[in-house]
Amino acid sequence: MNNIVRVVLVLLVLIISPNLSWARTKAWLIGTHKAIKLDPATNTIEKQQGVDIEQGRFFFDQRTDNLFVLQRAARFLSEVNVLNVKTLQKKTKLDITIDTNTRDEVQLLFSTSGSLFYLRWMEEEDGTPEIVAYDATTLKPLKKYSTTPATTNELMISASGDRLYSLVQDENIMKIDIFETNNFSYVSSLDIKKFFTIGTEGGVGEFKNEKLVVDEVISRIPVLESFQYVYDIPTNKISTKIKKTIKGDYLLIPATNKIALNEEQYVGKFKSMRLETDYQSSGKIHIFDTTTGKEVALVKVNVAQNGKFIGVTPAEDKLYFLSYGAGFSNPMLHMIDLKKHLVVRTLPIPEASMTMVFFEE
Repeated sequence: MNNIVRVVLVLLVLIISPNLSWARTKAWLIGTHKAIKLDPATNTIEKQQGVDIEQGRFFFDQRTDNLFVLQRAARFLSEVNVLNVKTLQKKTKLDITIDTNTRDEVQLLFSTSGSLFYLRWMEEEDGTPEIVAYDATTLKPLKKYSTTPATTNELMISASGDRLYSLVQDENIMKIDIFETNNFSYVSSLDIKKFFTIGTEGGVGEFKNEKLVVDEVISRIPVLESFQYVYDIPTNKISTKIKKTIKGDYLLIPATNKIALNEEQYVGKFKSMRLETDYQSSGKIHIFDTTTGKEVALVKVNVAQNGKFIGVTPAEDKLYFLSYGAGFSNPMLHMIDLKKHLVVRTLPIPEASMTMVFFEE
């Protein structure tokens, strides 16, 4: 086949399939002063650029490439700035001013389709939560809603965008309240605690893609022992329970049914009184398969003192772990191949507090 024929065939494919995407996944590591653009396919840094983004909270709408940053605007006020995710240049800001005391109550929710997104906020401290529907293209507010019961600030939206899930948990309750997004009327509640068998206490940690990681504490003495499993909202079922005695932070990897656990070790002096600050990362990352309840891999990372998960690629083939030393010194980015279960590259980065955002380019 000669070159002319090849060119003709490519043109025909583009004509027949105009929506064919040649996009590649890229990622930003965004700090307060610098941002690093990564190519996950090659494990390389494409570029670095200066930014002036006070570390806030980031929300990404992949439909529009809009990156929303909730950050302080004045002493007692916060606002939501809108950036172009490909350039990190500010486009505009939402027409809403938020009391800084209530910024932890703010959530932005995006479905994978449709023309709306939702902002949950409280106008004043100890006020009533409201949900504001926005046009995803014009960024204009369309309508405000209140709910009964009130929503919490731990929220998810269904993939289709038709249901809002509000996680309610305290010492006695662990449930999901479900609302319809067309008018935010209450539908029903799902009891998660009914799946407890041996344990009497626990909680939900990370949640995404209509799934939640549940910790069911079995005992605390002489060692912490618990079940960990994934609760799936659409089916109202749980995965196989993983029995563990490992303490640490974890990351849900939902599509491939995995959980990554950053093992922490106690470095304090007193056995009877242990604080969270007495624990440091051991550099051991355990990978569990939630379908079998078994550990499938152990990845060792060179950690000076501590570390945290900061992201996983949309294809869930690479995991990113950020480590640092005392006083958040010497931050390093560790790129972990989730198929080979090993660290494929480690790079120094400018800041120990950086947010990772994946996008298509």
